[in-house]
Amino acid sequence: MFAYSLREKTHAHRNYIDDVPQDVKDRRLQELIKTFHEKASLKNRSLVGKYQVVLIEGRAARNADMDLTGRADCNRKVNFEAVAVPFVLDSAQLAASSVQPAPLALPQKGDVVLVCFNFASLN
Repeated sequence: MFAYSLREKTHAHRNYIDDVPQDVKDRRLQELIKTFHEKASLKNRSLVGKYQVVLIEGRAARNADMDLTGRADCNRKVNFEAVAVPFVLDSAQLAASSVQPAPLALPQKGDVVLVCFNFASLN
C-alpha cells in the first residue's frame, strides 16, 4: 500500500486543497497497513489443516530443488514440497488402481494435486 498523492489534471487536483498534515497521513496509512496484515493473516491461518486443489505453476523461487508453487482453488499462491504421488491418467486407470497400486511420479507444471495447508504466512 502506498500513500495517496494528488495527480495533475484530475478532479481532486483542480478542486481540493491538500489540508491534511503529513503526520496524520502517515499514521492513517500505518493503521490501514496494520489492519490489512491482521485480516490477511487471520484469513490465511483459517486454511491451516484444510485441503485445497492446487494447479502447479512450476518450481518455487526460494527452494527450487525441493518445492513447487501453484495456485489453490481460492487463488492463493501455495508453496509445497515436491513428493511423488500416484500417477493416474484417466478414470479407467483409477478404477484399475484398486487392484494394483498406481505408479508414483513427481508432479509437474500443469498438474493438479491435493495439498494440505500445514503453515500459513502473511503473504
